[in-house]
Amino acid sequence: MEDTSAASFDALRPLIAAHGPAALVTPDEIELPAGLSAIRRASLLQMVWQGTLGPAPESGHVTLAEADVPEMLALTTAAQPGPFGPRTFELGHYIGIRSEGRLAAMAGERMQVDGYTEISAVCVDAAFRRQGLAARLMRSLIAEIGARSDTPFLHVLASNQVAIERYLALGFVVRREMHLLVLGDGNA
Repeated sequence: MEDTSAASFDALRPLIAAHGPAALVTPDEIELPAGLSAIRRASLLQMVWQGTLGPAPESGHVTLAEADVPEMLALTTAAQPGPFGPRTFELGHYIGIRSEGRLAAMAGERMQVDGYTEISAVCVDAAFRRQGLAARLMRSLIAEIGARSDTPFLHVLASNQVAIERYLALGFVVRREMHLLVLGDGNA
């Protein structure tokens, strides 16, 4: 969406009706437009990577594709990293770590704007937490994004202090507060 004008929301309505909810990340809170419903609102922090890469990241991850979507949806539903739908993986490169025959952790790329690439859907199955899997995936994505001369950035719930501390330790800094609004068609 180019802006939050009535015309932009008018153009968005048929897309939501046809394809489902739309997630908007904006610098300012926006008023709920008539005829649409707020499925979720949240305060976010936008963080930008300013760290330095150490040794080459460990290998062991796999590229996730359409065949992995059911597992990706199950993991994001359980871990709740933010909006993730059946076609989100098409927005960028998603990677995962498999263990014990299942998807244990995943992360990927979503928005790309003017030299910046967003890292999104960073999540780990509860049975595999505290093993450094998310950090391994993040380091791999940071290296891949940097190799394209882009700067990694991400959005995190402002209330998720554990994730914020981990992102700070990886070299991210807080750039600004943002707002998430997930819109439905008004019948939700």
